[in-house]
Order: sequence, then C-alpha cells, then structure tokens
Amino acid sequence: MTNVTPDILSDLFEAKESPIFLHTTCMKNDVNILQSIDIQLNVPKDLHWFAGHFPGTPVLPGIVQVNWAGTLAKTLFDDLAHFKKMTNVKFKRMIMPEAELSLTLSRKWDQKNNTQQIKFSYFDKEVVFSTGIFTF
Repeated sequence: MTNVTPDILSDLFEAKESPIFLHTTCMKNDVNILQSIDIQLNVPKDLHWFAGHFPGTPVLPGIVQVNWAGTLAKTLFDDLAHFKKMTNVKFKRMIMPEAELSLTLSRKWDQKNNTQQIKFSYFDKEVVFSTGIFTF
C-alpha cells in the first residue's frame, strides 16, 4: 500500500469495532517496500468490545488487540504469504477506554525458516501494553 492514511485504515473495520486512527508514519526501504509503520490511535469508550469486559472497569480484550494488529499487517504489508503462526504474544498492561497510544508494525525476514515476520507493539510514552509476532 503506497499511501497509508487514517481514513484508509478506518475503512478496514466496522465503526463500533475500530480505534480512531489519528496519524501514520511509514518507513520504506530503498525500493519503496514498507518496512514498518507507526500508527497513532485512540481507543473510543463506546466500542462494543468493552461491553461486559469487565463491568465497572472496561478493558480492551487482548484478542481485539491481536485482531487489529493482524488485520492491519495483512492489509498494509500486501506481499505477505499465508499466515503461519503467532508467537511471543504478551499482554503487559491493560488498555482502557480513551487511551491514546501507538501501534507499531515492523517487518523482519527470517532467512533460517524462509518466512516473514511482522512484530506488533502497542505502547505510549511510558508503557508497553502488548507485543507479539505474526509469521507468514
């Protein structure tokens, strides 16, 4: 994908299932292939993911974080092969409603296994919320 805008990212998700995408910064290699992207986002308090998770103290479910990262990775890194596995998934801190944070997706080639890996990390200036690696 050549021009990654918040509007393009928003179109990938249903309104009540999506973060608000604020800003993107892409890093490409010398042949214009996306190597990493930093996505600034806000987690709206009215997402239906918060309903029942947990009453009185809503928390963004880990599976939603993985889904957002995976959907974005497969769309933005459009030359990826089929999904193979997910590893090193860690949920370190809870993401609460109205959180403003970054999602970084970065590509790495694993020559030993002849696979591509996309690492994801949700973080803000002070905290890493979750991380993991998708292998394609």
